[in-house]
Amino acid sequence: AVRGTFSIKDAILDAVCDEVPFLDGFAHKGILVGAQRIITKVQDHIVSSLAEHPGYQLVVTGHSLGAGTAELITLDLMLGRYSNLLPPGTAVSCIALAAPPVFRSQSALPHRVTNAIEIYINNYDCVPRLSLGSIARLLACMRAVDSLGLTLTEQLSILAERSDENVQNNVSRLMEAVKHARQDKFPMLEHPGNIFHARKAPGEEVKQIMYKSHSQEFTDALLLLDDMIVDHLHTSYEVTLQ
Repeated sequence: AVRGTFSIKDAILDAVCDEVPFLDGFAHKGILVGAQRIITKVQDHIVSSLAEHPGYQLVVTGHSLGAGTAELITLDLMLGRYSNLLPPGTAVSCIALAAPPVFRSQSALPHRVTNAIEIYINNYDCVPRLSLGSIARLLACMRAVDSLGLTLTEQLSILAERSDENVQNNVSRLMEAVKHARQDKFPMLEHPGNIFHARKAPGEEVKQIMYKSHSQEFTDALLLLDDMIVDHLHTSYEVTLQ
């Protein structure tokens, strides 16, 4: 089990970091360094424990930064330079809670690998959308909105959802500006596994609906939504999964 974000330094590492070659693609540089450091520190203990318990599987898990680390550890154990580390026949799986995007492959990952990695995302959690690429796109959108030259009064009228014609015209302009905003400098990292997204259903009692989703739904843009920070907390995941 790998702990999640613990400090401001960790939070910055979650978002602002370049990518490096890894397997048949690229991985988040800082998280990959951490993943390989962890494998180096614990490999002897894992191998000896599995040798003492034949038939047991290895489950790698974590939350937030720890979840992204767990995913890369799993990829390295199944496909990378540590793929011969474990006793023959050892099954490996990963449970990743609130993971940031950490990997993009030049070709499709084998089904045995994607099926071994289960990624759980709680409602509007922002971290699964957080990468250099998505932050750069958010900044591009902000620049596009600024370029419209809307006055403070016009901006407040949009936020107040007024219905007069001038406000509606400005809303249309704003939507078009955001729609066409682009950033090409930073490629988008992805989620290398099966994603299960829990969404809150409206009603008298708050219920969670869990369904499968696609990586692109989370990695194309960083959305600014209510509860996007609260939904990331490990306590929120505990409530959701219970």
